[in-house]
Amino acid sequence: MLKISLKEESGLIKRIHIAGDFFMHPEETIEKLENFLEGVVLKEESLEAAFAGFLLAEEVQIYGFEAEDLVQSILKCL
Repeated sequence: MLKISLKEESGLIKRIHIAGDFFMHPEETIEKLENFLEGVVLKEESLEAAFAGFLLAEEVQIYGFEAEDLVQSILKCL
């Protein structure tokens, strides 16, 4: 389960909070992800690219959801 709180402005993520039944290792990475997503265009391709870039840059392990789950949950906030 993912719970997304999102503030959008002009088609961009202004602020986002991600919670739910999942784990990220290292644990402080969720906060980094939220900060990383600020300013990203709220379109599927942009979100997928941003998330993929984040995973590569931070060497994160995620248990409980896939990239597509996160993207679709963010888009459903609109």
